[in-house]
Amino acid sequence: MGGVLDKRINIEIDHSTWPEPGKGPQIPLSFLTGGATSSVNVPAMLLLIGFLTTPPTSSGISLSEYWAWVRYLNAITSTDDLRISEDFFALDAHQKTILSDDFGMGIPMFWLAQKLKLSMVCDGRYFIRRIASSIGATAKKTGKRGPNKSPDFVALDTNGIWHIIECKGTQTSTDYRDVQLFGRRRSKLSGARAQKNTIIFPPGYSGQRLACGVVVAHELSGEKSSLKIIDPPAKRQKAFSVQAKDIEEAENTISRSVLATSLRLAGYRISSEAVASPLGIKPDTRPTAGKRDNERKAFVAKRKELAKDELESRASSQRSKTEGMFSGRETLLDLPRPIQVRGREINVVRVFQGVRSNVLAQVRAEDLAEGNAGVAPSKRLSRQPTGVSHDDFSAELRVSDTYVADIDLLTSRPQ
Repeated sequence: MGGVLDKRINIEIDHSTWPEPGKGPQIPLSFLTGGATSSVNVPAMLLLIGFLTTPPTSSGISLSEYWAWVRYLNAITSTDDLRISEDFFALDAHQKTILSDDFGMGIPMFWLAQKLKLSMVCDGRYFIRRIASSIGATAKKTGKRGPNKSPDFVALDTNGIWHIIECKGTQTSTDYRDVQLFGRRRSKLSGARAQKNTIIFPPGYSGQRLACGVVVAHELSGEKSSLKIIDPPAKRQKAFSVQAKDIEEAENTISRSVLATSLRLAGYRISSEAVASPLGIKPDTRPTAGKRDNERKAFVAKRKELAKDELESRASSQRSKTEGMFSGRETLLDLPRPIQVRGREINVVRVFQGVRSNVLAQVRAEDLAEGNAGVAPSKRLSRQPTGVSHDDFSAELRVSDTYVADIDLLTSRPQ
């Protein structure tokens, strides 16, 4: 990676795709500043990828909790612009697709978090399933691909405005990226422009509906890595609509997702599940009746007890920040091969992931209280902007003033 961890990437904003005045949200002024290039701090982006790709609900261990920091630090070249090494580019198609998908999310969300002042970001599929259950609605069936796929992310900014974001990534070409964004036939609703239309927010709360495409250039490529953002006109289709009366529940849903992901990354797996799916195994589980509901109640009660024990007894590291104490876990990871940063040979990565200690106390006292299906997390998660800070050998990610992740690049394991 050479001596610079900040990598340039070209930014392409397709102004022509935004609605005419009076027919929808206009292009943000922040999109028009900063020029045709932007800088992405790689360690900070990897922390963000780890957060974005860790689902609020899942059993077992998510690879995104660990692998991005080890695998991708070795993939970046020493050039000033963002490029993948030729060795990494030569991997089989499946592994290249994973990198394209991860960078296809990490790069645009890194840029958009600053430009739109995003506070909380939620997986689109979780959002639809959870809020539909909360308000007693039937969610539109979503697929894992195609025009009925839920958007990648639902995001809330610091002003309470909601944004829908669909992300695509490729290492092939800018032409193929356009196919990902628009579909092969622009007259037919397909590609990312279709997927961004599957959730509708009411006027006054609805912000940008964006499709983002990333081309990740490799070491010998004649192209440069670039991010393209479009807002193609929406075409009428069946969508999951959030009504004005349901905005508070929407805030509870996104807060619940952020808190659950934060708990999982900090090592509180059972507590994470209890927050993400308070009424059962799945986020959209609802009370029923009879024997099946008695089994559900017993499962929820047992999980709450296990979560309480986890919060009380699990050995956690603590880190003091200017904004308070954070409890979580620290992990040391050996790199597959060293990287050079400003003349130092980096062999080890140290990552700390933590949740604010007073939030953990509130989870135990409120979310896990007897008979409580979960106090609305939005009552205590702030709308602070998601932020990153970094220097030559470290980076920090902060989410909603509740979760913090640090990454330190070390020459060797601490004694």
